[in-house]
Amino acid sequence: MTWNDLFLQSQLQQKLDNTLKALKWDEEGFIDRDDNVTKLHPNERRGVEFRERFRTWFNHAPWSSIKKHNVLVWLSWSCFNLPLEDAAPTTSGPPSSIGPPRRGHTLSNG
Repeated sequence: MTWNDLFLQSQLQQKLDNTLKALKWDEEGFIDRDDNVTKLHPNERRGVEFRERFRTWFNHAPWSSIKKHNVLVWLSWSCFNLPLEDAAPTTSGPPSSIGPPRRGHTLSNG
């Protein structure tokens, strides 16, 4: 085995180990046993990556400028292909069968 083969093998092993760690984390998810959403630290790698990916839908706008209304407009378009006004529910509030709302991060109104 050459030095290049050993280097490649070590890089592949490291990638495999990182993938397995990520898979283990994904099995646990964001919700703990008491059904509470785990709130990540703002500098946590997973949170930073999520914000960077999510910002692509808003033309890479700064995270602080993305408001709740912007997200609702985006969800209306991406889920229903409708303007927010046409996709708004006819009743106020979520159906009681869904249960209490859960979220890990609060967006600013606006």
